[in-house]
Amino acid sequence: MGRAAPAESPRLGLDMLIRDFGPIRKASISLRPLTVFIGENGLGKSHAAMLAHSVVSAGRRLGRPFSPLDQSSRGTNHLANLLAGLEKMLAGLESKGEAKCTPGLAGRMARMYVDEYRVCMQREIARNFGSDLPDLARSGARRFSMDIKAGKSAIMSYKRGRLTLASMPKFGIALRLSTAPGLSDEFHFEWKGDTLCCAVRDDVAGTSDSRHLSARLYEGLRHAVLRRALAAIPGHSSYFPAARFGIMQAHRVITSNTVRDAPHAGIEGTRVPRLTGVASDLAASIADMAPIRGAHHDTGLKIENEIFGGHVRLERGGPSAIPEIVYNSSGTDVPVHRASSAVLDLASFTLHLRHSSESHGVLIIEEPEAHLHPRNQRVLARHIVKLVRDGADIIITTHSSALFESVSQYLRASRLGPEGRKNALGREDLYLRESEIAPHIFKMDDDGGSVVEQIAMSAEDGIAQDEFVREDRLLNEANLRIEEHSS
Repeated sequence: MGRAAPAESPRLGLDMLIRDFGPIRKASISLRPLTVFIGENGLGKSHAAMLAHSVVSAGRRLGRPFSPLDQSSRGTNHLANLLAGLEKMLAGLESKGEAKCTPGLAGRMARMYVDEYRVCMQREIARNFGSDLPDLARSGARRFSMDIKAGKSAIMSYKRGRLTLASMPKFGIALRLSTAPGLSDEFHFEWKGDTLCCAVRDDVAGTSDSRHLSARLYEGLRHAVLRRALAAIPGHSSYFPAARFGIMQAHRVITSNTVRDAPHAGIEGTRVPRLTGVASDLAASIADMAPIRGAHHDTGLKIENEIFGGHVRLERGGPSAIPEIVYNSSGTDVPVHRASSAVLDLASFTLHLRHSSESHGVLIIEEPEAHLHPRNQRVLARHIVKLVRDGADIIITTHSSALFESVSQYLRASRLGPEGRKNALGREDLYLRESEIAPHIFKMDDDGGSVVEQIAMSAEDGIAQDEFVREDRLLNEANLRIEEHSS
């Protein structure tokens, strides 16, 4: 099935307003090439990061056939009527060579696409959190809500369980189908102004398999229309939860048990434990990973060398075998579960950098500083900035003052020229512009929920360190009281 030519994934530039989600009462969040969440435990940093991931990862469903199981019987009837309309259009191509979609049919398809995407996003949120949507609303609230903008343009709104795609084309979608020799795919989609044109391969029109052909045309149209509506949202994201340490320790056990019990699903009761979607996706990505040279291979290799003093690698016994992950230091191989905590915590991230072909997209990392000495936290901050400069978008949650201050330094370095940056930080090509970073603090409010605010920053002063300064002051005051009472 042909699709519209994919546009280059945009840099992250979204604004999210979240209400009554998990512990969050109200959050105003700017998602930029480097987004940082800090704050005390239990205030919703991971909730916000996973919701952002869900919005992006729902787009992965755009290229997949939409299952009838995802629809009500009413929705199934609507789809049958739409497919009948497309089938009629295809049938007329042999005699006329061109057909136009009526505004009424196009409008009904647009509404159907929005309904399908709403179900996809709801399921993606529930899957990633491993929880039903009603259970994700803040205590005392019936439902959560969300608004997303790109600059001044509204993208979507989710309120009272209903999704509105504000970025959906407001015009009637006119489709022109014409036979076109030489196409490798059945269909080729191209936007020309406000018209979505579809060229149909000349040996396809009039085929006896018209019912299945109209279904494939519907899928291609859905993909092209929604990709245009969601053009401001990056095409994919990868999530590295705090649980990655345990997943790396037991990834072979998790994967082998799931594979062992999968054939029994739907036939007999299985004992597969329930995992969050982000945890199961990480385990699956490791099991499916191929040892190819990835888009950020060199950066992943440098992180391993500078922080681990060694390297991790994949060893696969066969095409369908679960890979073994081996850590090598000073020429000695050991299974990764016997490596240090730092290796276990970062290995899934560095393997992704080294072996994923996705050069752009969103990388979301919970507490990347876990198990790292402050010096290595600063090293990791440098590589995170390098990834941002290379086109990756990154969201991190952190409790580390060393990591936070390092990021602040790269913001201040944007004032310097290449020579000044090289003298100050050792690299002339590493810096963060004000437009590329969005630091946020999560705070508890008087109503028993958390609120999220952006942290003041500038290229002159860096990022305000109030949260960490307050903790340092409390420690110093405690030390003074100890000294006062020690005599």
